[in-house]
Amino acid sequence: MSIKQQFAESVLELAVAYEMPHFKLDGDGRCSIRYNDEFDVEFFVNDADAIQMHAYLLSVAELQAVEDEGFVYKKLLCWNESSCDLVGSYYAINEVSQQITFNLSLTVTELDRTLLENILNNFLDKASNVNEQFNNEFLRAPITRTQNDFNSMNGFILC
Repeated sequence: MSIKQQFAESVLELAVAYEMPHFKLDGDGRCSIRYNDEFDVEFFVNDADAIQMHAYLLSVAELQAVEDEGFVYKKLLCWNESSCDLVGSYYAINEVSQQITFNLSLTVTELDRTLLENILNNFLDKASNVNEQFNNEFLRAPITRTQNDFNSMNGFILC
């Protein structure tokens, strides 16, 4: 059985086990959910048989209200390197939705309900923490730079 077939079967098993009829694949083999009224998550198996998960966290429009938008993007790049402790995870900007996303790409050779549930739970937990961090860092308090911030930008950005 292919990974896509195992994924479809695992999603169905999770839907039945947790009595979530909305938890199903669309015509493109993707599943989309709203997590705790915080953010939307989409997950699927891509053509390379890797599980892809995307948590849509902040809109670019929200960030444009931040005083120093460039600093925000530099910070995101730093976080890609230093805070993605979930193997295979990264931050990006989705060009279509214009949202900052937290993503996971994970290649598996076998997939069952338990493994998918564990991967999804770990991803949702990390995405929720990241979402809270983004909101605290970028939306609740004005971003101000210190002299140390400017000094750290000579050549490399130190996070």
